[in-house]
Amino acid sequence: DLNAEVSAQGPQGLRLVGLQNPVALHAGQVTALKLFARAPRKALEGEVMPLVFEVNVPQSAELQSRYESIFVGP
Repeated sequence: DLNAEVSAQGPQGLRLVGLQNPVALHAGQVTALKLFARAPRKALEGEVMPLVFEVNVPQSAELQSRYESIFVGP
């Protein structure tokens, strides 16, 4: 088993709600996470902004993942 750190890049002040780092990864299994991203309204430059999720395993530089998505504001 390995532990992963999950983070996100997006609007300034963005935070992930419901995430408890590190996330336990088990060999041979898929780990699903339900995350909510929140950002201060004043940081939103439009209704839709880029959002990037990153998963890093500190024990291995080879085990990384990056997922590009969008943040949809109110």
